[in-house]
Amino acid sequence: MLNIDSQKWQNTKAERGRALPAGIYKGVIKNVVQKLSKSGKPMLAIAFDIAEGEYEGYFMDLYGKNVGKDGKEAKWPNSGVTYMLIDEEHLGRFKAFCEDVEESNPGYTFNMEETTLKNKVIGLVMGEEEYRSQRDGEIHTSVKCSRMIPLSKMADAKVPSVKKLKEDNQQYVPSQQYMTEEIPFN
Repeated sequence: MLNIDSQKWQNTKAERGRALPAGIYKGVIKNVVQKLSKSGKPMLAIAFDIAEGEYEGYFMDLYGKNVGKDGKEAKWPNSGVTYMLIDEEHLGRFKAFCEDVEESNPGYTFNMEETTLKNKVIGLVMGEEEYRSQRDGEIHTSVKCSRMIPLSKMADAKVPSVKKLKEDNQQYVPSQQYMTEEIPFN
């Protein structure tokens, strides 16, 4: 027989975990790290979290569950990171992002220092994406940031349709693959 106090059992709320649904969320940038893409192009890894509502702190909660797990340093959940190329070819997209951050944070002006983006709010358009699990080979879905928008455009934003997995046997790396992103927090 289990040795659990019956009163504690009665007062305990069942936890089934919570999955972030696709949707439009107010987000906060938690960290920005300059890196090189696999092809050697400069990019930013932008770690974010949900800033308010039912899912506030969602990615921090996932991160916290992995602190000290298996004796390894915790990693920020990969689904809470978006990557933005900042080479000449993609500079217009990056400038639009910076203008959206400025609009969403009155009084803030981007000064070419990526660390100043930390703790700024921005709209997050989160959509579902299919992936083939490396664990069981089945197709599952995860929720990823499809784009960032100014807070003023959140009310009119639409949740994207599910991004389907290509059926041409290409290998696909899941977006929530075991909390792999290294985004340090100070």
